[in-house]
Amino acid sequence: MILKEMVLKIHELVGVCTHRLAVCEWEVKLWLIFDGLTAWRVVVINVTGHICIVHIYREGEDSNSHEMVYHSTTRVNCPLHGSPSNSQYQPLESIDKKRLSARKDNTTYCYDFPLAFETAL
Repeated sequence: MILKEMVLKIHELVGVCTHRLAVCEWEVKLWLIFDGLTAWRVVVINVTGHICIVHIYREGEDSNSHEMVYHSTTRVNCPLHGSPSNSQYQPLESIDKKRLSARKDNTTYCYDFPLAFETAL
């Protein structure tokens, strides 16, 4: 998909800098003309600095509740799939709090090492 390729190119250019600044997730909302004017939300997650995960959602009306919800563009259900587009952000999970604590001490969270080694191989 064009959006994913574009986001990966942006991440390739600024990924190291954002990781150095402790930005582990960023997102952008785009209004595109595709079967009419449609809102798209692209979420990029890079908590370890080694693995970049991209989730792309399309806003659409839920047929049951008639409210705007996010629909994942992939077959795998993404974290925001089916959630209302005006919902609040979720608080940090315990693993994210531990990563943040390790980051403040200028080190890597120990459970992130397997991901780093997997990426290096």
